[in-house]
Order: sequence, then structure tokens, then C-alpha cells
Amino acid sequence: MRILITSTGVTLRRVAANQPIVVPTGVGNLVHDLGFHIVHELDYWQTVELGPLKISLTPCHHWGARFLADLHRDFGGFVIASNGRTIFHCGDTAYFPGFKEIGDRFSVDLALLPIGAYEAPTGREVHMNPEEAVRAFLELRAKTLIPIALRDVPSRFRAAPRTAAAIACGGTRARNRKKSAGDD
Repeated sequence: MRILITSTGVTLRRVAANQPIVVPTGVGNLVHDLGFHIVHELDYWQTVELGPLKISLTPCHHWGARFLADLHRDFGGFVIASNGRTIFHCGDTAYFPGFKEIGDRFSVDLALLPIGAYEAPTGREVHMNPEEAVRAFLELRAKTLIPIALRDVPSRFRAAPRTAAAIACGGTRARNRKKSAGDD
């Protein structure tokens, strides 16, 4: 089984036809249009088993709209479990109290949390900053934190995730991974 992460529809169409994909309810027709034929739509807390993987949809705090009048699509994060290990990826989300429930329901080994939000131009509470990501990490009770979307963080805040994680976790529970050689 392959896991493909890409940002181009052309690449997706080339490999998608026989690859399963798991999406929130209401998103299936979008990925069908990208060439996926094996689509599993889930509601919150539902799980699908794909070979050795158990994939569960969790709540998050965002919205599922893909264009202006698109208000019917769900959104969510994913817990992926295999061979006794668990990864949590919440995608784009703001901090919300549901991280504690996710941590209560799943034993998370690795948490991939977004850190790229500082004074969002829309004013919407739909993204986390590094300090909120550390708070979410602690509420998840995950073993390891890997911050994502580092390139979206303005340069004056690039050191904030490492600093926030070290302060909040005493340098023992959070491990910060560099995204590129130029990141501090």
C-alpha cells in the first residue's frame, strides 16, 4: 500500500484510480473528480480498516468549503494506527477543546500539528499558532510533536515553535523537527 502526498491534481490522477482514499463526509465527489475510485467517507469517530491501517476521522475546528457557496462539506483530522503505533494529523485547524477527547480516545505516538497562524487576515479562528499547537499536543498526551506548515510562519516567529515546545514541555516530551536547513 502506498501513501501519496502531493499538491498537484495531475500527479493524483496518474496514481489515484486503484488507491483508496479516506475523506470526511461530503468530500467524496471532489476526490472522485481527481480520479480516485475507492473512496471511504467517514463521520467523526468512524474508522475504516485498509490492510494493516486503521484510519479514524476526528473532529477539528475549520470548515469544509472549497468555494464561496460550498457549505455542505465536513472536515476533520485523522488518526492512523498500524502495528501498535499511532499518528494524529489534524490538517488545518484552530485550537479547540476537542483535542483532550481525541487524546482520551486514542493513544497518540506522533502528533503532526499546524503552527502557521499569526493574525489571520480573515480574522477567523481556523488555524493554530505555535503556542496553541503545544497546548493541543499536551491535551492529546502525544509522545512526539512534529510542527507542520513552518514555511507559513513569518520569519520573526520561526523560532517560536521550538521555544514554545521547550518551555511548555520542559524539553522532554516535544521533539521539534527542522523542515529545512535554513530553519532555526
